[in-house]
Amino acid sequence: MLPGALSRYFRRRFLPIWGHTARQTSAVEPAALYREPNGHSRQAHRRTSRARSHDHRSRYQAMSAAVPQRLELQTTDADEAAAMLSSTYSPMRVWTPAPRFHLQLSMASIEGIRACRMRSHSGLVLESDEPGDGYYFAIAVRGRHSVETWTGASLVHDKGHGLVVDGRSIRRVTLSDTPDLRSVGIDSELMAACVAEQLGTVPRERLRFAPLHPASAPTLQLAMKLAEVLHRGLSDEATLQHAPIALLNLRQSILHLLLAGVPSSVTERLRTLRRLPPAPRHVVRAIDYMRENASQPISIADVAAAASVSVRALQEGFQRFRETTPSACLRQIRLERVRQDLLDPEMPASVSGIALRWGFAHMSLFAARYRKAFGELPSTTIRRRGRR
Repeated sequence: MLPGALSRYFRRRFLPIWGHTARQTSAVEPAALYREPNGHSRQAHRRTSRARSHDHRSRYQAMSAAVPQRLELQTTDADEAAAMLSSTYSPMRVWTPAPRFHLQLSMASIEGIRACRMRSHSGLVLESDEPGDGYYFAIAVRGRHSVETWTGASLVHDKGHGLVVDGRSIRRVTLSDTPDLRSVGIDSELMAACVAEQLGTVPRERLRFAPLHPASAPTLQLAMKLAEVLHRGLSDEATLQHAPIALLNLRQSILHLLLAGVPSSVTERLRTLRRLPPAPRHVVRAIDYMRENASQPISIADVAAAASVSVRALQEGFQRFRETTPSACLRQIRLERVRQDLLDPEMPASVSGIALRWGFAHMSLFAARYRKAFGELPSTTIRRRGRR
């Protein structure tokens, strides 16, 4: 059974996407690809107050690799390809400059991670209607792969090179010269959960990765090999179909590998934390108390009392072992709860109401802090409800 709020989060966000391909097959029928999900009642997804007390770290640790899926698609119909890719990523148009369209796609999914191999005889252009989400790590086995961002920047890599890009920035992807592209996509919420689990606190801003890498880089090569293990392990009656613990370990291996091996905005901080001594018990107790009581009007004095230390000792402990303050840590936890509610279709569609619920009364200051933490305005987040 899947415990915790993150399990419910991924059931709601990902099972509707993959529910219409639930039948394991090596050649998915078009009708099976687009069937509306069913059997997922609102009541099954409703969060309890206890579930809401879990933060990224505890939910990440509790996540299970249940309901993995695999699909294969080969088509000469650009509309069919667009429908499938739109349901998996974000709304997009797909076309080719060649006389005839061709796409061969193989995809395997564990909750929050998608391993994909895309090949084409014709070349492809994938154009998004709106910003997507997640992080994409890709290697061009053959051909040329270019990404145009919403700001007009262009990232190009071909055989022998790897590319890492934030899905939120992708406007257009062009695959040319009979491309063969391997990629691993990771949901941004899952990546943030992994960062929080390692940092011991919610990250202050959206993660940023260095974009261009040689395909020979050990991290990307190993990540693609693990993705291939996922593909093969989910085919037909392969072993991983009946090994949920192995699937969970595989997913965590991919996450930790990419986070540790690809330079990012938290690389130095992670290295610093590895050099720091482990946080003492009173700091751990304080963080746990803040997570469990983030919805309550608690003060730092309350947190210190729960940790059985003075306020000064608590502040010194956070500075030394977490390089932050107790107040900043509590604020980041509450910002993350705001984000969860903004993405929850069962919550009222009011940014100000949700912000007030978590203690943010000054809306412009709240919006600025939210944007710094997650790289987008809260109004942008709430518009993505039910789309992922």
